[in-house]
Amino acid sequence: MINEKLDRGAPHLIVDIGNFAQGKGSTNELKAKYLAKAMALMGYDAINLAREEILLGSGQILEMRDRERLPLISSNLYKKNGNQLLVPPYVIKRVGSSSFLGFKRGGIKVAIIGLVDEIRGGPKGSQISRDMIIAKPEDVLQTTVERLRKRCDVVIIISDLDLRQATRVAQNVSGIDLFFFGKGAKGKHTEEVDGTIFVLPAVSDNELGDIELILDDQNMVTSHQVQWTLLDQNVADDEELGQLVIEYKTALQELYPTRRKAKRE
Repeated sequence: MINEKLDRGAPHLIVDIGNFAQGKGSTNELKAKYLAKAMALMGYDAINLAREEILLGSGQILEMRDRERLPLISSNLYKKNGNQLLVPPYVIKRVGSSSFLGFKRGGIKVAIIGLVDEIRGGPKGSQISRDMIIAKPEDVLQTTVERLRKRCDVVIIISDLDLRQATRVAQNVSGIDLFFFGKGAKGKHTEEVDGTIFVLPAVSDNELGDIELILDDQNMVTSHQVQWTLLDQNVADDEELGQLVIEYKTALQELYPTRRKAKRE
């Protein structure tokens, strides 16, 4: 489905708000490993580090990033000392540009900033590795957004915040064009508040969210359109990704050989 959209030739970016992992444990870690491989094959431009990935621990996060060369970002996830980010806070992409002697020129410069929900208390809060610190979103965003607005035409946030949190952040930090949030809305959701567009990318794992931003001659966002595509049996499987699914199932059986034996008996 993604390849079909890209074949149409329109300027595009592929992003993910995170939570593709499901925390610790052998099964979850194996699943995260193969999902990372799949995301690498799909050519993501930016992937937010969300709560579930953070539960893996900084070592596994960085190992996964380096092994698959994933563009993981987070503007408020710090190493233990609180002075150094675990991964880059954002990426800047130029879309609709042309290349000359290996350099891109023209087009639109888009800044994509990662943001993770603060985990305070509860089971997930107690599982966070002590070598990481999550800063309050507003404390780190204002300076970052102000700096990027001078360099870029469009500023996008990808996050696992809920809609209430996302709205609060956008009210306190001006200059955000598009804000992807992770929960807090029923069904398919998109709305615009005070110049910021809020979008819930997908309701379930078998949906693909596609948002089109319309810009004027000054590269200012004037309107938008959102479409959700159900990835059902009518959508053809990608051959490489299909092979990856087979490899994952084989690895899962090898992880629990006794289960396989019990099923045979």
